Amino acid sequence: MKVIFLALLLSISSHALAAEREGEQNTHIDRVILNFSIDKEDNFHPDIYLPFSLTEELSAGFAYHSTADYLRNEKVLNIANSDKNTNINYDFINIYPVLWKSDNNILGIDIGIIDIDKKQTGFFTDTGQTFVFSTDLTIQVVKPSFFYRFNQLNDKGNGVLYGVSVSPFSDLSVTQSTVLSGALNQSGSADGDAESSVSFRFEIDGRHKFSSGRQSYYGFEYEYLPMEYTLAVLGSNGNFTNQSFDVLEHIFKASYKIQLNTELFNGLKPVIGISYEKTSGEDNNSGEDYTYDRFLIVFGIEG
Repeated sequence: MKVIFLALLLSISSHALAAEREGEQNTHIDRVILNFSIDKEDNFHPDIYLPFSLTEELSAGFAYHSTADYLRNEKVLNIANSDKNTNINYDFINIYPVLWKSDNNILGIDIGIIDIDKKQTGFFTDTGQTFVFSTDLTIQVVKPSFFYRFNQLNDKGNGVLYGVSVSPFSDLSVTQSTVLSGALNQSGSADGDAESSVSFRFEIDGRHKFSSGRQSYYGFEYEYLPMEYTLAVLGSNGNFTNQSFDVLEHIFKASYKIQLNTELFNGLKPVIGISYEKTSGEDNNSGEDYTYDRFLIVFGIEG
């Protein structure tokens, strides 16, 4: 949070300087976004984008977004006397160290960091014996990408920006710990690095100003994320063995926000809106799939 706070101070300063160049062609293509959403467990999740002006042609940026899924009171392998609860947290960081304006479009480098933290607890009863389990899995994906954004803005309040990031490879760091107790006292763990294939992200940043002067923003994001890694899995003999996973996730987000006509400072104004997020995945080795979706209320300041 200290890093984000320092970045915010720098961004507000650069935003104030950019406001002095109101007449320049590239002004207001990027905007400061400091939003938060509330999930069904009443937890807050930031959605932040901080642009930095370096020169008239060069810029940089920092983006951070988090989300979570909560799966309660599910069955284990369709066993009647069983229960499991799962918390899955996603943190997305995108660092744009250098962005270059070319014919009013933008190209540069996008360093993406995705942290996935999955915690699962539960029990199941089989042949009269009860097994209690707890699993903690963390996956970090680091993927350098080539970034390009097409500028289709008619003016600072109307039009669309199309962005695409393509990564030739991803580095994964995986840490897993599983503990069983009750009828079986056993534990398994996995800790290692891996590399996955091509991934990409496509995004739309749309803007529309009504005749009343009210500003609105709409956005769409889609992430194609393959992940290959090895985990320790409990076998039928009661021992843990290594198992390979080849997972492909599709991550989708859509949002719509209205900006209130009250300037707070440096051109920043309050916004309120809604967003819809969906994560679906499939393990190509086992054929198992999953889907999580969520509706969120969004509020914050932008400008």
